[in-house]
Amino acid sequence: MEEFYLKDGRKVYVRPLEAGDFEGFCCFFEQLAEETIYTNQYPGRPRKSQEAYNAQLYSENFCRWVAIDENGAIVGTCSIGIERADHPWLKHGAGFGIMFLKEYTGQGLGRFFMQKMEQWARDKGVHRISAEVRAKNVAALALYLKCGFVVEGLARHAAFINNEWHDHYYISKILD
Repeated sequence: MEEFYLKDGRKVYVRPLEAGDFEGFCCFFEQLAEETIYTNQYPGRPRKSQEAYNAQLYSENFCRWVAIDENGAIVGTCSIGIERADHPWLKHGAGFGIMFLKEYTGQGLGRFFMQKMEQWARDKGVHRISAEVRAKNVAALALYLKCGFVVEGLARHAAFINNEWHDHYYISKILD
């Protein structure tokens, strides 16, 4: 477990997701769904099953870290996974996602998670990291660009949220 001090002085603890985190993990995503439209969570979404949760814990081709506040609540998460580890031509690519509760955005934790994710990818021999980001999520896009990602394309009208169409950018980074 690593301590990380946010820009505002609060301390969080960062560590890999653990078996005992299931309830807190579900609560985090339920709160996240209420706070933002920049993830693919949505209010009222059924909880992940314990089996699906456990599959994340024990995959050598997937890693998820959590940020935990001083009260023990999950306040952020970062995940990365090799998308086609069994395919000889495609096993070099990984997809990622980073999510925070609203009060933890803009606090430096995103960059910290990006560094952890990139190191994991390098250790696994990943050559290309990619993700989708909502075009209106300018803070996330700015972080990704600062971390060396490039916009590869635009998916127009990729999501219909609250009676409005939202575009997505495809982003990636090639690891040297």
